[in-house]
Amino acid sequence: MTTIAAWIRPLLRFGYCAEAGAAILFFGSLAHSPDLHDAGVAALAELIEQGYRVPSENDPVRVFPTLTNGQFSASHAGGWRPGAIYLRQQPQGGLDAAVYLRHELFHEASHRSCGGLWPTWIEEAAAMRFSGELSNVDAPSQLNAAELEALAADIRSGNQLSAKARSLLGRLAVTADWPARACGAPPQWQSWLGSNASAGAGYLLMNLISGRILDQGGDSQTALPPGSLLKIPYAAALRNANPEVLTTELATSDTYKLLQRRAQFQPDLYRRFLPEASRPGPPTAQIDDQGWRVFLGERDTDGRFPIVADLPELALTMRAAMLSQPSYFQGLAQNGSLPGSTLAARPDSELAILRRLQAMAKTGTVSSADGQAEIGHLMVAWPAGHPVYLAVFRQRGVNGAGVLAYASPRLQRWQQQYPAEFAAVRVRLLSATERNSWQADADCPELNGPAGRFSRCGSFTLVSSARGSRSVRLIAGLLNDVGE
Repeated sequence: MTTIAAWIRPLLRFGYCAEAGAAILFFGSLAHSPDLHDAGVAALAELIEQGYRVPSENDPVRVFPTLTNGQFSASHAGGWRPGAIYLRQQPQGGLDAAVYLRHELFHEASHRSCGGLWPTWIEEAAAMRFSGELSNVDAPSQLNAAELEALAADIRSGNQLSAKARSLLGRLAVTADWPARACGAPPQWQSWLGSNASAGAGYLLMNLISGRILDQGGDSQTALPPGSLLKIPYAAALRNANPEVLTTELATSDTYKLLQRRAQFQPDLYRRFLPEASRPGPPTAQIDDQGWRVFLGERDTDGRFPIVADLPELALTMRAAMLSQPSYFQGLAQNGSLPGSTLAARPDSELAILRRLQAMAKTGTVSSADGQAEIGHLMVAWPAGHPVYLAVFRQRGVNGAGVLAYASPRLQRWQQQYPAEFAAVRVRLLSATERNSWQADADCPELNGPAGRFSRCGSFTLVSSARGSRSVRLIAGLLNDVGE
C-alpha cells in the first residue's frame, strides 16, 4: 500500500497527486497509474544498489503529466529538470511510460550524485541503458569511422543530438563496458570518439607575469567553448572604457550592456588575444545581434561555438587581456560581494578563499539548447592590486558559479604553495651593450600594457650580436627596454 503524505491527501481527493515510496510524487493523471508507481520504486532501489544518491521522503522528485507545447513536442516521451520529471502517459513508439520514467529518474540520480563528472552525452547514454529502452538494440558488429566522427562533431557542438546520433549513441552504450561504480564512464569512449568528446573537469594555474604553467590537472587539453569568459578579452578590446562601470558589467555578466559598447570595440585587438585557430573574422556592417554575441562567448546563428580553447590557450588569452588593460578588471574582486554578481549566491565557505587571496573572479557558462548548463568555467587572478597568478577551472554539468566548489580547495592549496610576494622577479639583460646589438621578437602576437611589452604566448626570442653575449636565448615575461 502506498504511503500518502498528509499535505498530499487533499489534492488526491481531486485526482491531482499521489505518492510512490515517499520519494516520488506523481501528479495529475499519473497519480492513478499503479504500474508506474511500482516502476519508479523499483528504479530507485536499483539506483541505490549501484551507489547513486536518490530522491527521498524529505527531498522528493515530482512527476507531472506533460502537454504538447513549447519545446516539448509530440515526439518527446519525457523531460527532466532538477527535482521534476515531465512524462507523457501514452508516448509514441513501442515503449511505455515506465521506461521513460526510469530514464528521467536516472538523470535525477546522476544530478544528485555525479556533480558534473559526466559530460551530458555520457549521462544520456547511461540513462538510455538504465531505462531498458535499449533492450532490443544489438551491439554493432563493427564501428563506422565516419559515423563516429559525425557523432563526436555533434557532441562538440553542444547542440541537441539528432535521431541518427542518438541511435548510434544507444548502440555504443550497449557495446561499452560500464563500470559497476556510480558515475563511472566506459573506458572505450575516448578511443571511439576522441578526447574532445570525453572532457570532464580540469584546472590550470599560471604565473600571470611569465605565462609559465605551475600546476594543472584533470582534462586541460580538450578545446571547449569558454562561454562568458570571453567577455574578458572583449572588455580589454574596448577603447576608453570607464573601469568602475565596466567592471560591474563584467561581474554581473551583463551581456546587454556590454553589447551597447560596440562602438568602442577594437576587433583587431580582440583577435590578437585569442588562439590563432579560434580567431573570428572582424564584425561587418551586416552582422546581426547574434553575430555580435559570438565575441562574448555565445553561439553563432548556426548554433555553433566558433571560439574554443583548451585550458592552456584559454589561460594565455585571459593573461593577455588582463595585462593589456589591468585597470578594467580590478573591480572583479567584488564578484561575490556585489549584489547581482555571478558569485553572489555562493556560500561563504567557498567565497572565503577569494577574499583571502584578494582575488578577481569571472565566471562563464555554456548551456544546451534547452537551457541546461553544459560547461562551467571560472577564472581567478590575484592579488587584485597587482595580479601575479591566474587560474582557470572548468567542470561539466554545472554553471560557472558552481565551479567555485571545485576550485576552492585548490585555491587554498595554492595559497600555501605559491606565496604571491615571491611570484615575480626583475632581471636585467644586456644592460652593458648597445641597444642596436640585440632584438627581441615573439612567434605570436605582441602586445603592450602599462607594465611593459609582452607576447600572447608568454615568451620572446632574444637575438644578440654583442660580443661575449649569448647569441640566442628564450625569455619569458614582460619586457621593458631600458631606452624606453
